[in-house]
Amino acid sequence: MIEQINNMEDVETFINLIAGEINDFHPMYDFRLYIDPKTNLPRYTEEESVVREKLMDKCLDEVAKHTPDMYTHLLEMFNKALDKLAQTPVNPAL
Repeated sequence: MIEQINNMEDVETFINLIAGEINDFHPMYDFRLYIDPKTNLPRYTEEESVVREKLMDKCLDEVAKHTPDMYTHLLEMFNKALDKLAQTPVNPAL
């Protein structure tokens, strides 16, 4: 997991990581509330949620420097990350 958000590249890295973990992201949704669809249990531990919440706050601050519509911008970044993941070929040998 990325440890800090200092610029837009860090924001993109964080959003790409989140896209690899969940597929129903929203920047205003608390990470404590995400549920793993396979188990119906919380997707993140309390500690994992706290880390992601702090990073998301920093992402919002960074994106706000570049656009007033930071939520839409983060959602667009997330959707692009999901699209990129969907286009990545899966290695059947793994």
